[in-house]
Amino acid sequence: MLPLRRQVIIIPLSLVLGFFVAYAGFNHGMRRTMLGSTVDFRGGYNALGRIRPMNTTTPISWEKTVGDSKAAVVPDGMKVKDLTVAVENGTLGFGKILVTNLPQNMDRRDTMVLASAFSKLKIDWVDGIPNHETRATPLVSVQNQKNPAKESEAIGRAQMVALRTVVEQNLPCALILEDDLDWDIRLREQMHTFALSTRTLIQPLAVKDSQNFTYADPTYFNPSLSNESAEIHFKDRPATIQPSNSAYGDDWDILLLGHCGMTTPGRKTPNLPKGRVILEPDPTIARSNILATDSGALENQTRLYHHVSAPECAFAYAVSQRAARLLLYKVSLDNNTAKLDDALVALCGGGTDQERGLVCLTTQPSLFSRWEGGGAGSQHVRWSVRMNMGKYVRGDEKEWVDQYPD
Repeated sequence: MLPLRRQVIIIPLSLVLGFFVAYAGFNHGMRRTMLGSTVDFRGGYNALGRIRPMNTTTPISWEKTVGDSKAAVVPDGMKVKDLTVAVENGTLGFGKILVTNLPQNMDRRDTMVLASAFSKLKIDWVDGIPNHETRATPLVSVQNQKNPAKESEAIGRAQMVALRTVVEQNLPCALILEDDLDWDIRLREQMHTFALSTRTLIQPLAVKDSQNFTYADPTYFNPSLSNESAEIHFKDRPATIQPSNSAYGDDWDILLLGHCGMTTPGRKTPNLPKGRVILEPDPTIARSNILATDSGALENQTRLYHHVSAPECAFAYAVSQRAARLLLYKVSLDNNTAKLDDALVALCGGGTDQERGLVCLTTQPSLFSRWEGGGAGSQHVRWSVRMNMGKYVRGDEKEWVDQYPD
């Protein structure tokens, strides 16, 4: 028997080169990631360093998907999946949840383990260093150096280790928490609503056959367009293009989820987008809560979602890879002993570094709060995880204790 002849298929060189050129062009145009330095959307950057959207020449087609939104179908026909379900996982849709802890606070570690188990959260510990081992003087000599107390420096150092972990492990994003926090039993419901609201603020609108990307907040890419806030009611929010990188949208840098209060962007913040999503009523908010804004006091269990503006403190926040690198750089090299809160204010628009153009989003009231103990409880948290921990371990889950009953 004669051996079978091998079949040789000759492909013209021009066809091969044409395929690679076409693929490279498409990949370059559609590549859009949260990893900081590799963001590319063909439109370049505006004056604030944010991505400027391209003018599309290929109409985007749409197909109905789950929920009340639509999913974009990119030109090659590959559907962009709905990432909202990621909020339901053990890390709330982030790469990791990193919890900072100092060696002298092992009791906090114990209760945090129970609280996380209660909420089915998967946490990774970031070990701080003892107070006496913190460096009293900065590593880099610069002007206007600050020297906070050792306890404060130890806490800040632990958060720096968390940021370093994000960079070292090349995580696309991570949620960083302090070890004494409390949150509502309904945290995932709150985070789901938060994700839909942040998308409304930063994702392009799902306008069928549109040749240009537009946004629900007209000041998102150009804050100088108006000094008035663009108010969007949650129940009336428009459909947006499904994000491809994160449940919370594609281009965020910092999500400030635990803070001591802040202002809302308005006339006094010309460099910040003015859009805000209004949720009313939010049953996780106490009826007695009054939210102060630049346009007056808001009652009726009102919750706001907006861009960060001069936060007073930060103890629960998510960072993108780009934000982690910038924070690590600013605090480690520019001013090693400065508070991380100061760096957040500067990078999110409350200081001199507005040109960096970080996209920082938040909600008021805060979703995470410090647990005071001794009967003091926590602010803004109704169905407290910590207050209901005894019921949880006993298996008594019939009726939760409400810190702020109606």
